[in-house]
Amino acid sequence: MKLNANFQMIAAIHFVALLFLAGNLALHGFAQLPPLAAALPAAAALAGLASRRAWALAAGAFGAGFLCALLAAHDRLGAVLAPELEGATLHIAGRVASIPLERGRYSVLDLDVERVTGAGDARTPRKVRVKLYGGHEQVRAGDRLQMRARLKRPRGYSNPGAFDYGKWLFMRGIGATGYARDWEKTEDGSRWSPLVWRQVLLDKLRAHRAAHLDSVAALSLGFSQSLAPEHSRVLAATGTRHLFAVSGLHIGLVFGMFFLALRALWSRLPAACLRWPPQCAASVAALPFAFGYALLAGFSLPTQRALVMLLCFVFGTLHRRRLTLAQALSASLLAVLLWDPFASLSVSFWMSFTAVAFIVLFVTASVRAPGWRQWVGMQAGLSLAMILPALLFFSRGSVIAPLANLAAVPLVSFLVLPASLLSTAFAAFAELPASLLLRGADALFEAFWRAGAWLAAFDGAEWFHRPPAWALLSAAAGVALLALARARLKPLALVFLLPLLNQASPPPAHGDFEAVFLDVGQGLSVFIATRRHTLLYDTGPAWPSFSTGEAVVAPYLKSRGVANLDMLIVSHTDNDHAGGADGVLRHVGARQLLGGEAFDAAGRRFEACRDGRQWVWDGVRFEILHPAAPLRRAGNNASCVLKITAGGRSLLLTADIEKAAERKLLNDGRVASEVMLVPHHGSRTSSAPAFIDKVSPRLAVVTSGYRNSFGFPKEDIIQRYRDRGIRVLNTADTGALTLHFSPSSGLHITAHRDRTRRYWD
Repeated sequence: MKLNANFQMIAAIHFVALLFLAGNLALHGFAQLPPLAAALPAAAALAGLASRRAWALAAGAFGAGFLCALLAAHDRLGAVLAPELEGATLHIAGRVASIPLERGRYSVLDLDVERVTGAGDARTPRKVRVKLYGGHEQVRAGDRLQMRARLKRPRGYSNPGAFDYGKWLFMRGIGATGYARDWEKTEDGSRWSPLVWRQVLLDKLRAHRAAHLDSVAALSLGFSQSLAPEHSRVLAATGTRHLFAVSGLHIGLVFGMFFLALRALWSRLPAACLRWPPQCAASVAALPFAFGYALLAGFSLPTQRALVMLLCFVFGTLHRRRLTLAQALSASLLAVLLWDPFASLSVSFWMSFTAVAFIVLFVTASVRAPGWRQWVGMQAGLSLAMILPALLFFSRGSVIAPLANLAAVPLVSFLVLPASLLSTAFAAFAELPASLLLRGADALFEAFWRAGAWLAAFDGAEWFHRPPAWALLSAAAGVALLALARARLKPLALVFLLPLLNQASPPPAHGDFEAVFLDVGQGLSVFIATRRHTLLYDTGPAWPSFSTGEAVVAPYLKSRGVANLDMLIVSHTDNDHAGGADGVLRHVGARQLLGGEAFDAAGRRFEACRDGRQWVWDGVRFEILHPAAPLRRAGNNASCVLKITAGGRSLLLTADIEKAAERKLLNDGRVASEVMLVPHHGSRTSSAPAFIDKVSPRLAVVTSGYRNSFGFPKEDIIQRYRDRGIRVLNTADTGALTLHFSPSSGLHITAHRDRTRRYWD
């Protein structure tokens, strides 16, 4: 089959763009990076781009996408810290490549590395992300620093339904993370750098007294890290997060303002109008302002897409050639992936292109519909479309997004955004107008956040769900059909949407139970599910600026459809076990609360966890084995020890008990278990040989952080288990570890890192 000229002109750009994306995604799906030799057949396929045959063009576009991603991936992995340098003290010099995020005792920043000493011939990173201690408040974007830092390879928690920090680091080109306490600033940032200008604007904004300065910075400069956690929750629950991402709306507004002003000015120059029409002159002259604003706002992926689409329309204006929205979108897809082959790994890529693609399809199919019906229908369909990438990346989507966006889009587009942009612009050189505008922006933001919080408070405002991949693909086809089909065919779209209701993790059968050891770093959190009941054992650690209870545990529970736990047990009050309790209880209810020590969280008191308490859920037996009574000295040995039994299958959760508690349990015949949690993360204070022999497990699970500062688990302790033929698994290596206990089918083990491993892990 040959492509005719009309098809080549109109549809080839869509054909090439989609197959280029397919080639890009194919590379990113590999668990191990293919060798560079794989570039040869991909390069050979490029000849098809000059062909008139559909199959050759398809092969060429796919090969080009695969080749670009392959070369970029080899280059990026070549700039990841060598394993032998982990934990070593290195002397590093470089420039601050991000706006520092202040976190109380330290700041977090990215550093473009210029020089590394102390590494020998080992591979060193081009960019690192470091915590800076001591005087960190004085560091600004663009400054040149020297430091003595201890680094490790990029690593994040690995859990179903939670944010993938490791992938995020890879996408940003971060080759190592670490900290530095011994550092000095050797040079201020260059005043000609867009990043430095962005920092200056942010500092000038912060110099004003306004309640919602952080919201202004997020909306106008794309500095979303400044948003308060409660505001981020409102945006997620109402499906309005896209309004705070600098994107086509922002770029279009800036371009439009300068276009109108410059066209009016050009129109007053008759001689100039004779040489060049005002519309053409204003289009070209307004482009640098839009591009400059995109740089100031961080040149995020949505701004890149918007700029390319804008360039397409300016090109069409200059050449008297009308380009369609679809052609501009396809051109921007190609440009974004050529600029950054890792863009397709990000949520912003899918959110941005999904939104615009749906609008293009809807407008094309509904151009004759009445205005208000078109607006309402588009908002409803767009909200449904945006749920798909939200479910894919976050296992959550907003149910009230259509209602929220109907009010929020006009408010932000016509009032909040212009006020924020003008406030930021005047903050650079005129304090009085900036102060007046910020007062107006404050009032608008106050109304926005109050209304958003009211909507987000409704039960069922968010849908927490983790559907399988095939269901998401089916739903995507349904959304496209919904946008394109005539009214009588739209019900057919529901057939494609129905698989979205399919649950990725069905509950265990009666008499079985599932234990999920979540990856919370140096801490512990275990989710237990029977047929109709759920229990959480410990909640992971928390720090002033971050809680694994809120960032890891609660999202996982929600993705499993758990809105209310039957029981929450906090084994003892050490931060690595109890720190996340507040974060969990802010999002998930719990009917019963048990604790090995006196403990309060989220305003609720935990009942004492004592030996002798037992219950049965769905044919599965639960028993508390320790402590027998309140201990004089609280601490690790006060840990609540729980045994769970299903037929001949059993699990022993030991938290942080040490040898004193282990000795007390030696005479307890109930401790024998098929699987046990290694006490105290593999510390030498625990795992006495006699206790291991008494439990006699087949499998021992360690929960620890990757290269944690305690050095847990200790190698001699792990060897103690292995010498007895006991298999040992560590969540630092496996990510979340799912154990399914069934009297009929045995023990099934699933490691999340193995199941979802990609070449950058």
